[in-house]
Amino acid sequence: MKFKLTLIAIGVTALGGCAGLNTERLPDDASHIKLIGVSSPKVIVRTPELRSKASRLELDGTVERAFGADTTEHIHLTVSFYDQTGLILRNEETDFAPRNLNSYRRSAFHHGYYRVPLALLPAGTTRIEVRAHE
Repeated sequence: MKFKLTLIAIGVTALGGCAGLNTERLPDDASHIKLIGVSSPKVIVRTPELRSKASRLELDGTVERAFGADTTEHIHLTVSFYDQTGLILRNEETDFAPRNLNSYRRSAFHHGYYRVPLALLPAGTTRIEVRAHE
C-alpha cells in the first residue's frame, strides 16, 4: 500500500514539475547573447534572463531596493542592445512592479519584476544591458 502511494506521489511530482516548463529553446542567434544587469545607488538589478515563449523572445528579470535608499518610485530601467564593437543598436525603457520596493526581506514588495517582450532582436546583438536610472 505504501509503495503504491509513494509511486503515485512521485508521478504527481514529476508531472507538476513539467507543467511549469513552458519555455522553448532559444534561437541560435539569441543563445550567445551576454546579459548584464547594471545597478544604481537605489536599485540593484539582478542578471536578467532571455526566454523564448510561444516563439517570441522575452527578457525577464528582478530588481531589489538598495540598502539605504529612501524610495524607488522614480527609478526606471533602460534595456540597451549592443553589437560586438560596443555600439548601441537600440534602447528601450521599461518599469518594474511594484514601483516602491521596501527593504524587508520577508515582504511581498521586496523584489520588483519586469518583462520586456522582444518583437525583433536587433541584428548583430551580442550583449543586452538592463540599467537602472533615476
